[in-house]
Formats: sequence, C-alpha cells, structure tokens
Amino acid sequence: LRMDKLMDLLSGTASTPAVRMAAAKQIAGMVEARPDDARLILPRIAPCLLLSNGDTRQAAAFCVELIAAALPIVPFPPLPATTLLP
Repeated sequence: LRMDKLMDLLSGTASTPAVRMAAAKQIAGMVEARPDDARLILPRIAPCLLLSNGDTRQAAAFCVELIAAALPIVPFPPLPATTLLP
C-alpha cells in the first residue's frame, strides 16, 4: 500500500519535482532496508523512465541510482581459462 502511494507520487502529474524526488528517496530507502525487494521495485520504476514528463524521468533515474548505491556489490567468480588462446 505504501509502495503504491509512493509510485503515484513518483509518476503523478500533480506532484511537484520536489515531491517526486522525496518519493524516490523513500522508495530507495525501502530497498535499502530490504535489498531483496529490489527485484520487485525496479520493474515498477522502469516505466517511469519512459514517460514524457522530464521531471518524472529524472526522479525515476535518481531512484534507480539510489537503489543501485544501496545494494551490496556481489563479486563475480573468476572466469575459467579458455582454450581460445594459444
């Protein structure tokens, strides 16, 4: 329910740019508290990146940036040696 309200503020045309940015920060804060929720939240933000309103796109991009910064860095295992090199 809270996420729905924040998404309405993020993408709504009645919101001011400051309200959109505040909603983006709160959405990112939810992911910071529960990193596993990023898989559920990012697909909901993605459509906002394509809207015609520039303020909405900017707030959505800011939200993605904050989420990416909040997620832990997962190291990839080294790639195995291949036989492509002589």
